[in-house]
Amino acid sequence: MGQGDKRHPGDRASAAPAAHCGHIGRIEQRLGEAKADGRLRFFNAEYRARRLAVRAAGERFMGYRAAKSRLRTALVKTVAGSEMHGLVSQVFDP
Repeated sequence: MGQGDKRHPGDRASAAPAAHCGHIGRIEQRLGEAKADGRLRFFNAEYRARRLAVRAAGERFMGYRAAKSRLRTALVKTVAGSEMHGLVSQVFDP
């Protein structure tokens, strides 16, 4: 930070989430559209397959809301360019 920069060092951390706000709104809109027209089927199928496999092993699996939340986070990271490995892996293989 230069002398003329009046921001505090901690302000940089809060600037990053603000930069993603536009992406989040678009992602929420696109997720709604994907759910409505069936493009979210790949996610639902993957969630169901993994849930059934874990249950068959006698263990608990994350709830659907948690999985959708992870999907949103993975999409934001992907759109922002900070994460490049597979979207499904980001959701189910943390």
